[in-house]
Amino acid sequence: MPVPKKNLILTIDAFNTLIKPRKPLQQQYIEEAVKYGLNPPKNSLDLLGSFKKAFNRTKLKYPHFGGGEDPKRVGYRVWWHHVISQTFRTFNPETRIPPELCDAIIDRFSGSEGYELYPDVLPFLTTLFDQSNPPVWRYGAGASVVTNPRNAINSPCVMLGVLSNCDSRIPRILESLGIAKYFSFYTLSYDHGLSKPARQLFREARLAGLRTLNPDIVIKEVWDGWDFVHIGDDLFHDYLAAGKVADFTPIWLDRSGLGLRGGEVPKFEED
Repeated sequence: MPVPKKNLILTIDAFNTLIKPRKPLQQQYIEEAVKYGLNPPKNSLDLLGSFKKAFNRTKLKYPHFGGGEDPKRVGYRVWWHHVISQTFRTFNPETRIPPELCDAIIDRFSGSEGYELYPDVLPFLTTLFDQSNPPVWRYGAGASVVTNPRNAINSPCVMLGVLSNCDSRIPRILESLGIAKYFSFYTLSYDHGLSKPARQLFREARLAGLRTLNPDIVIKEVWDGWDFVHIGDDLFHDYLAAGKVADFTPIWLDRSGLGLRGGEVPKFEED
């Protein structure tokens, strides 16, 4: 196994890696819908199926959650209005879907009302950033680390960033859950007009991390003292995609607990 380099930039996926819905998504949608007089389906899983179809249709029409520089940029609120309206229209074809309902659902999923941390997230982050007792698996016994990259002169530095396919609400969500302070930068599909598994998004994250230390960094030599690791729950979009980017080490966090289908890692082909 290669010896770890002095410094570490660790990027982490957001949804289903750091955070998850506090209640099942379909339950939260239904709770909001009844406030506005809509008739939800008797089986909540039918609403979840409708949501997935609406989500995929909207993603095709307006990529990157309505962000990026694309002419199709509409903004994330309009994007989610499309998804939410289509989700409920299946069960209320003759009823106008109130825009206020869409706003209520968007706002609910903009913080701790809609999301919660996985139980292992906070212990992991606090252990990683414990300057008095840094993780032995990374630096060995008796090491000391710094968490402010501008102080990384004589001591190893750990820097975290979020690398996720999502809109621009994620910093607000993590702030409401008490973990935003651990992250130095965000690389989001909404901001860059790129979505994983695009390898360029991983390169953008690597550069964003290094520029947190020095805004003028542009050449490869400056990252020779850094390890770059990405953690995510999606085998394809996180693990296989990151593994195709030079100098990145991918880690697959199997939140589903289902393991590999057939016991083999699928072949990666970038979109």
